[in-house]
Amino acid sequence: MSQEQRPPASYKKGKWRPYRPVVVASPPPAPSPFFRIVFPIILAATVVIRNLQLEHPVAAEAATIERVVQYSRGEIFVDTQPPLAKLAFYWLSLVLGTTQGVNTIPSDWTRYFPVLLGVLTMALAHATLRASKCGPVTQLLAVALIAVDHTLIVHSNLVSHESLLLFTTALAVYGLQKVQYETPFSRKWYKCLFVAGLGLGLALSTRYSAIFTLAWAGLLAASQLWSLLGDLLVLDVKWFQHLVARVVTLVVWPLTIYCSLFYVHLASLPFNGTGSGLLSPEFKSTLHDSDALLSMPVEVSYGSTVTIKHNQLESYLHSHDFNYRTGSGEQQVTLLDDALSPDNEWIIESVYKNREGELQKHSRPIKDGDMIRFFHKQTGKYMRVHDLRPPISEHDYANEVSCNSSRAELMGDINYDYKIRILAKKPHAVNDLPLIKLRATESVFQLVHQGTKCILMSHKDKLPAWGFGQNEVLCVDEPTIPNTLWYIESNSHPVLDDDLSHPRVAFRPYGFFQKFWEYHMAMLRVHQGQDGQEVEYSSTPAIWPFAIRGRPITSNENGTVYSLGNIPIYYTGLLFVIIGLFNHFFHAVKHLNPFVYATDSQASELYYANSFSTIAGWALHFIPFIYLSTPTFASEYLVSLYFCILLIAQYVEYQISKRKYFGYVLLVLILGTAVTFYLQLLPALNGGWTAEQCMSSPWAWGLACLSFLDIETL
Repeated sequence: MSQEQRPPASYKKGKWRPYRPVVVASPPPAPSPFFRIVFPIILAATVVIRNLQLEHPVAAEAATIERVVQYSRGEIFVDTQPPLAKLAFYWLSLVLGTTQGVNTIPSDWTRYFPVLLGVLTMALAHATLRASKCGPVTQLLAVALIAVDHTLIVHSNLVSHESLLLFTTALAVYGLQKVQYETPFSRKWYKCLFVAGLGLGLALSTRYSAIFTLAWAGLLAASQLWSLLGDLLVLDVKWFQHLVARVVTLVVWPLTIYCSLFYVHLASLPFNGTGSGLLSPEFKSTLHDSDALLSMPVEVSYGSTVTIKHNQLESYLHSHDFNYRTGSGEQQVTLLDDALSPDNEWIIESVYKNREGELQKHSRPIKDGDMIRFFHKQTGKYMRVHDLRPPISEHDYANEVSCNSSRAELMGDINYDYKIRILAKKPHAVNDLPLIKLRATESVFQLVHQGTKCILMSHKDKLPAWGFGQNEVLCVDEPTIPNTLWYIESNSHPVLDDDLSHPRVAFRPYGFFQKFWEYHMAMLRVHQGQDGQEVEYSSTPAIWPFAIRGRPITSNENGTVYSLGNIPIYYTGLLFVIIGLFNHFFHAVKHLNPFVYATDSQASELYYANSFSTIAGWALHFIPFIYLSTPTFASEYLVSLYFCILLIAQYVEYQISKRKYFGYVLLVLILGTAVTFYLQLLPALNGGWTAEQCMSSPWAWGLACLSFLDIETL
């Protein structure tokens, strides 16, 4: 091999090929005494900067406050997000004694918790950059940028999930960065993996967007394992140990944390509440106040007052005294997930003329194949099917379902008649009786309309505002079977209620993992119900990196408090992401050349290693939101913004190591413009900003003023 073809010193000669061994980088140097003094001062000053003294609960806090109150009452609810943030504020409210009502939450002390999390996030950013072998100056740059960003300041004062999510994500980032600089399988190495897994588990228990953090951690782990696979000094057994260690600490450990917090969550909600309607009778039978359910007669009789639930959507067949805006214009029939609404109650009657109260004097069981009618108890009307198109599903094979005609008006009309077709039984049924007789909580059935031979069904699509956003109920020829299945949840009949010789409902033991799975299915249904909804202050993800739209948060004695992004930080971070992508592209092309042994300086290797993880973190926490159909909010960009700030510090460190004076000029320019922007828009944080002040601001980016004017006209 000629001198020109020999691999550089960073390569070693293997049996079959040259290779680059994975080298554990040396730990970063200890901080200087000056840094030890300056850094705590910055953190202390940040507490003052971030304490906005918001006077009243704000709209962004409403959901969390409502959940805290429900925790205090122990009433079960179904949310679209994991419980950790709500649990944390509930535990804090217990300590502070502020769980007695919504108006007492949050207190000033409650808001110190997210402020503290914001400060700890800054400390983690410093520790992460130090682990990345960045110098003290660039560490302070990142801390200062986090301190003066308006969106981070505002959200660190709110009783919501943002501060906790950012802190737990920063904890995971720190652990994964630090593990690269520890000796594999040493105590410190395992400790770093454990800390990273702790951050991942807590983040996933705070917000489901942390799935992107798990994906980011998986990408880094895969990259590290790939590098180890190419190191001929690492035996196969050792490589497998690396794999197992990462699976245990970055997958099993976070999921254990997630499941444990859900166990605490469900144990904290032992009573029926707003979420009861979304849960099955088996689940509700485990709640402490389900005596009425457990003492209910299982046999359904003519004259029984029942609630009918959709087997797939776990929502109630419902009607109310409001009419359709299309079709027949008659009383609406819908699905509702509120278990407490009296409009969910129906009386099952025979197809023959019945005087009021006659069917309640004796019991006669309803059997498979019987013809029945449904009388809506609250409005006194019968459910029927029209040969008209429903409001949403306007197809020839779909028919509208409505309510009309009182008992006195109803004559022999098959448009009010339904044949009950029992198809299956619930798992807790102990015999085959639910397939023969209609039994509450056990029989799963279809309702076949006799006038049109269509089958009653519902689906996840919701009616417009005039239908209160409730699910459409319709009757369809040859529909998909899952959408047509129903069961009786509650059942009451005077004869059966008073005679305890009639059998009662009975349920099998329902363990944690069964409840865990069912609860998550309910959360998914609630989440799917938000698809396509217009929500106040939601925004398009494509505009988040440009900070072109602010948001009014609340008002205080000075005026309105706004959340406005610090444009120099946002734009610099986005610019460095673009530069980093180009750098990595050309770097990859250079290293893919099979005829050249590419080599980099130590500063370059450090930059490429660190920037790969931060750019990947930015992309994985931002790009997926573009493809979501549910409402998205600008606050969901905060994690990507955190990665941007880390990247800014890493890029400046790279420039200082390559071109010292240019690097320091760049640092001063970035920090100076960010601080200037913070001072210019400080009135927006204090509630004293006016349109005149904004337009007269000497800041060159008039974009912020345009955003402010848009807000003023809301």
